[in-house]
Amino acid sequence: MKFNQNVELDRQLISKLTGASISALEAFENGDVSGAKKISDGEVFIEGVIVSAGDWLSMFTGFYGPEQLREDLADTKGDITLYIDSPGGSVYGAANMMSQLIKLRKKGRKVKSVVTGLCASAATYFLLESDSTEINRTGSVMMHRVSACGCGDYKGFRKIADVLEKYDAQYVEQIADKTGKDADEILKMVDEETWLTAQEAIDLNLIDALYELDDDDDTKKQVKNSKKTFHALLNQLAEIA
Repeated sequence: MKFNQNVELDRQLISKLTGASISALEAFENGDVSGAKKISDGEVFIEGVIVSAGDWLSMFTGFYGPEQLREDLADTKGDITLYIDSPGGSVYGAANMMSQLIKLRKKGRKVKSVVTGLCASAATYFLLESDSTEINRTGSVMMHRVSACGCGDYKGFRKIADVLEKYDAQYVEQIADKTGKDADEILKMVDEETWLTAQEAIDLNLIDALYELDDDDDTKKQVKNSKKTFHALLNQLAEIA
C-alpha cells in the first residue's frame, strides 16, 4: 500500500497529529505495517491491584504496575485521561506511577483522572497528581492508613511501625494539600478508614466533578427532552382521569 503520489504529505505534520513515529510512517508508505505501533487517543485504563516495578504479578490480568503504565503512555501525545478502578496495592508502585505523571505534566501535558468504579488506598495517589478529577455517580473512594506484612523479631516490627507512620504522615499531608482541609481532619478520616460516595468525595474537594454527559451534549439534551415529554404526557393522562 502506497500513498497517492499526487498528494504531498508532510511526515512531520502527520507525526504530530497522529502520534505515529517517522519511521512507522515511512514503513507504511512502503507497505510495511509489521512494526507500526498502535496510535493511542490518550486514554489509559488502570484496573486491578497496583504492584511494584518488577513484580511478576504484573503479567497477569487484574494487576497493574509501573511498566504497564510506561508502555501505555509511550505511544500517546497530548493530554491523558486515566480511568481508574482499583482497590489499591503497593505504595511504591503508586509512587513510581505518580512520578511518571509528574514527568508528563512538566512537559505541559494535562492529566485527568476518572474514577469509574473504586479508587481505594494506594490508587488514590493518582487523584493527588492530576490536573482534574471526575468520578462516576456510583463510584467510591477509600482512604486508610498504610499497611504492611513483615517477619522478624520485635525490633524489626517496631521499625516497620515507624516506617508506616512516616508514610501515613506523607499521605495525610498530600491529601490535605489537595483538598485544602486541615491535616488533623484528614488524619482522623484516614485513621478510621473512610469510604466516600461520589458526592462525599466531591464535597471533600478530593474530586472535582461527576463523570457524566455534558449539559450541551446532544444525547443528554435528548434524554432531558424525553423526560419532559413523558411527564407532560402523565399530567395530561391525570387530567383526563
